[in-house]
Amino acid sequence: MDHLALVIATIAILLVGSALTVFLNRALRRRLTGIEARLHLPYDTVVLISRGLSALLWLCLALIILSTWGVGVTGMWAFLVSAATAIGVGFLATWTMVSNLTANIFLAIWHPFRLGQSIELLPKP
Repeated sequence: MDHLALVIATIAILLVGSALTVFLNRALRRRLTGIEARLHLPYDTVVLISRGLSALLWLCLALIILSTWGVGVTGMWAFLVSAATAIGVGFLATWTMVSNLTANIFLAIWHPFRLGQSIELLPKP
């Protein structure tokens, strides 16, 4: 009897999660479509944001189902948060390197100053 309750709970979680995912995706697309024209967002960006939210909701739904089945998900949550943090730090480091490389290329191409010239760095206001 316990297994039957577990199956019913899993099916209920899937049905509620599916309805919630569909509802949130429709609301998000409606909102993004209104913003799309004002911000000149390409349609691909709207689709990407919508699919990303949908994937995140399905991942949360899978973790809730695993928790219902008695599988410890605290370790998985810790892994996912650690992975997201590492990816964020990686993007930040990559952005810093790319901006420095771009600045170096601009300086090499336009030569705003030459060797031996005096330059003055103004303090930030």
